[in-house]
Amino acid sequence: MNFLQEFIKATKILLGIICVMFFIYWLFGFGLSWDNIKGILITNSLFSYSFYFGNVLITNGLNKWMPWNPEPKKRAIYGTIITLVLNLVLTLVVVTMVSVFAFGGSARYIFTPDGKQTVFIAFIIIILITLLLYSVEFFKEIQKEKLLNETLRKEKITAELNALKAQVDPHFLFNSFNVLSGLIDENPPQAQKFLSGLSKIYRYVLENRNEDLVTLEEELKFATQYLDLQKIRFENSIHLNLNVDPSLLEKQLPALSLQLLLENAVTHNRFDTHNPLHISIETRYDFLIVGNNKQDRKKLSPGNGMGLKNIQQRYQLQKINNFKIEDTPQSFIVHLPLLQK
Repeated sequence: MNFLQEFIKATKILLGIICVMFFIYWLFGFGLSWDNIKGILITNSLFSYSFYFGNVLITNGLNKWMPWNPEPKKRAIYGTIITLVLNLVLTLVVVTMVSVFAFGGSARYIFTPDGKQTVFIAFIIIILITLLLYSVEFFKEIQKEKLLNETLRKEKITAELNALKAQVDPHFLFNSFNVLSGLIDENPPQAQKFLSGLSKIYRYVLENRNEDLVTLEEELKFATQYLDLQKIRFENSIHLNLNVDPSLLEKQLPALSLQLLLENAVTHNRFDTHNPLHISIETRYDFLIVGNNKQDRKKLSPGNGMGLKNIQQRYQLQKINNFKIEDTPQSFIVHLPLLQK
């Protein structure tokens, strides 16, 4: 405790109280004799300095013994009780001091009817002030705790989002290189064409790897580029039906989520020119619906199963829980909520 700073604060409070007292005396025409002035000065000085420094010491002691954090409710309850008890003792002492030093009375003044009344009134005022101060302090601590929890929650979400986004990049490369590996053996010219296309769309992956959300328009452009790349490998075995409301193009969804779904469709189904893979991308209300027909789940390349889980977790971290999957023997459909930009 910086005594000088606290003394200046207490003196400012004292001067304010004295000014109010003088104004009341003048307003109601009570008259100001030397005895009145001396009584006001001594009485308010004793009360102001005693209660100010007494409560500073009480508060500092409670802060060390029972800090507001991590249990503000406990501190508010116990702190109020302890403060009131100590202030009652302080009231008895100060009223006795005022009786002796301000008015030349007896130290037994507090046991007289007038003394009991003075103590009662003073203590009622102290109760009201204490409850007010603790209510304000409790509210401030609760707000600080909420702010801290929100900050920690955002930091946790950011860390988790970064971890999830970090999965997408190697996942995309892993599957693309598997496809490229197969093409090199089967059709080297097509492998060269595939590699050229891969370098173009990988730029999108690099540009958006640090983004949480991107517009539907950006994802659709990338999705069509990605499917063009797959058609190099599978020729006429993939058919795309695209039906998107233009008014929804500025809405957002997790970056690269559409690519992960298309990649799952290509990776987890068997198809050829006679039995093609039909992929549909359409909007319905505030959802992007991505579906494909199912044909004997036979993986064309090893997978790690992280695609759907990655998208779902990223929606959950955005506090969006209406991500939906429809898995039937004939089709696999995913509903991606579109978010307001």
